[in-house]
Amino acid sequence: MMLTAPGTSFRQTMTRERSEGFRWLSPYIEAPRRKLNITLLGIVLLATFIAPVIVPAPDGGFSAMFNLGILFLDNVPWIAAFLTVYPGVAAILVMGLAVLVLPPARGIGLLIVGGTFVAVPLIWAGNEVIAGMLDDQGLAAAGAATLQVTGLVGMFGLLVGSRARWYRPGARSAYAIGLLGGGLYVLGLIAPAGPGDIQTMPVMLAVGMLAGKGTLVAGLMICFHIVCTLAASALSFVNTPGTPHEKAHGLAGLAFRLLVVGVVLGVAAPVVGAVAALPTGAGAAVVALVIYNAAKVAGSIIGILLLMPVGLADAIVGTPWRRHAPPRKAPTGLGHLPPIGAPADPLTGRPAPQTGREPVL
Repeated sequence: MMLTAPGTSFRQTMTRERSEGFRWLSPYIEAPRRKLNITLLGIVLLATFIAPVIVPAPDGGFSAMFNLGILFLDNVPWIAAFLTVYPGVAAILVMGLAVLVLPPARGIGLLIVGGTFVAVPLIWAGNEVIAGMLDDQGLAAAGAATLQVTGLVGMFGLLVGSRARWYRPGARSAYAIGLLGGGLYVLGLIAPAGPGDIQTMPVMLAVGMLAGKGTLVAGLMICFHIVCTLAASALSFVNTPGTPHEKAHGLAGLAFRLLVVGVVLGVAAPVVGAVAALPTGAGAAVVALVIYNAAKVAGSIIGILLLMPVGLADAIVGTPWRRHAPPRKAPTGLGHLPPIGAPADPLTGRPAPQTGREPVL
């Protein structure tokens, strides 16, 4: 049974649900949960920025190199300094946006912060090409990288679509983004790395790694990564906007979990491959060092790249509160009673009237 606000008919309630988007969670649960998720992303970014890179020292020991140390080195390209320091700046901005800004403006801010990390290197690379500093081989490599990046963009689209529809099962824009993301990911799987060099396609790369003794585990991880992401693409395709809200919510949650597993496997596979490539007899300290440094770099890069899909999903989901208050009438009979489950006024202890513009907790 659906409870309606005083003076609001069942038809008016259903019309508002369709026009504003069905809310799966109560606003009092959704708002702090979304804020916490974005804050945790900022904390992870800050932790990976503060953690030093540990390298072997000439005397046989180890030395630590911090990200800010690059600012004190001589003859360091500015683009390298930017890529090294910007994750720390982004972490502070992300936590500030999570605490101080409400959606959908918060999502737009996250898009700007994450997009800056991608746009600046692209602009720099474009200037290098215009200046003629890249030869034909460099241009071919840049074109191949552009094709393969479509797979990464497609995965981001799948993340946006599944996460947004978990909160708003009827969001048509989220469905379109997820559908486009699935197509781009498939294109990225079959895009060759260069003219005639089909062996470097991601699918063929995974198959080739299965044949190697030292790369068998890494190859299996990449294969499972592809399977999980393709399954999420299929779920995003069948989860049309006309799907009932409960079923759409469940399919979106399953697709998002598959994507998380796929991302973890895709990130861990190169680390496993690097460990397998170590010379025989490498000590446990060397193995731990490789894993630690890889985890720091991967966590920093992936964390800041996730800002764009997280921000876009946050903007699509929008505010957890209703945009318009339901029409109110003069109290008649029992109409003056607030609806069941209304929040209590902190001063009087009585249920507060539902205006539709309650502040975010």
